[in-house]
Amino acid sequence: MAQDRGTITRAAVLSARFTVQNPATGFAQSALSGNDGGYSFLYLASGRYTVTAEKPGFRRAEAADIQVQFSLRLSF
Repeated sequence: MAQDRGTITRAAVLSARFTVQNPATGFAQSALSGNDGGYSFLYLASGRYTVTAEKPGFRRAEAADIQVQFSLRLSF
């Protein structure tokens, strides 16, 4: 079975809104970080993404050109 999806997972600021966007496709998804500051974006198509973090009282942060890719492993 081929896998063609990747994941972005990170621990960061508590209760912040994180948004992942693929500029090439226009796809965007948002999530709130949990009590441990962690967040995940699952099943992302391969490509380059921008992740932004926003929380009232904090400066907006952005990480651009994050590559999501998959590797194919076959076992016989």
